[in-house]
Amino acid sequence: EELKDLVVVSMQSIVSLNQLVTELTSRLVKVTLTVEDTAQQVKQLRASLIEETVNLNDQIKDVAGKFDGLKESSNMTVAALSDKLQVVEEQLGTDIVAVEEELTTLRDEVTRKNSVVSIVSAEAGLREASCSKVCAGSTGRSTSAWTGGGTLYVYIDVDMSA
Repeated sequence: EELKDLVVVSMQSIVSLNQLVTELTSRLVKVTLTVEDTAQQVKQLRASLIEETVNLNDQIKDVAGKFDGLKESSNMTVAALSDKLQVVEEQLGTDIVAVEEELTTLRDEVTRKNSVVSIVSAEAGLREASCSKVCAGSTGRSTSAWTGGGTLYVYIDVDMSA
């Protein structure tokens, strides 16, 4: 009887262990599948990452090429503007010299004209002295002794001995 009980307990233990092995095998299969799925996902992510890296590198190269093109273009623009500025400065220098020469000519002409005409006096406050009409001077109104020489002319004797 004891042996029988021992066999029954052993069989129960075997059944229990069998169930445990079955459950552990099932869990092991699930873990293996999960690890395999994870490995597959890692491979896919790695491939996607490599593809994105290649795309980004291509885009960086494209942007760098465009930047170099813009840089070269701006350097050419700066050079062209510098050349134009130099031409304008040269023309301006030529124009300044021409204006200075014209100014010198005008000053000389004014000086020459000022030395030819001299205003003796204006008509005693009737107008500005620089606006006086001058032949050989002018006399004040009502202080000059005009002499009638007939119906066609008048004259005045002027003492120029002083």
